[in-house]
Amino acid sequence: MASTFELITDYVAGSDVSVIDFASVTQAYEHLQLRISARSSYAGVSDDCRISFNRSGTLGTWDQQLIMGMYSSDVVNEIFSTYGQVWMPRLAGNTSSGGLFGAVFITISDYTNTSKRASIQWMGGNVHATQSNQDKQISWGAASWSETTAISEIRIQSGSSGIKAGSIVAMYGLKSS
Repeated sequence: MASTFELITDYVAGSDVSVIDFASVTQAYEHLQLRISARSSYAGVSDDCRISFNRSGTLGTWDQQLIMGMYSSDVVNEIFSTYGQVWMPRLAGNTSSGGLFGAVFITISDYTNTSKRASIQWMGGNVHATQSNQDKQISWGAASWSETTAISEIRIQSGSSGIKAGSIVAMYGLKSS
């Protein structure tokens, strides 16, 4: 039988929120995928999307690599153990065009396995109708979590501010067999 994604839960922000937390994440799957369509309340055109596990904001828990394209330039970056969260694609900011949301897809591999480090892979970005460099962004990346604890809590937040009403995070599970 082929592996399929199953919707576990979703969250739609009915009003502005500071973070989106998933507590007591089911341990019934081998991998998880988060599909995010969100907008930050940051007073700029874009803001980071960030993820952390088990409320671990401890510095030095992530090693990450990413590649990002911004309209007419690109960036390749490697960040070793300097942040308590992973910084991912940009969400649309509060001064971006109305109705614009950033899209982020995050796959969390082996989130229940306590004998190895969990890893994540992401892709996403946003686009805007102007020619500004900050308004057109796309990125791909991966990170590994330095802990071997099973992931039971997931936090999604913006980098500088809160998350706007209408933002959606859907969590899917994947079984290998």
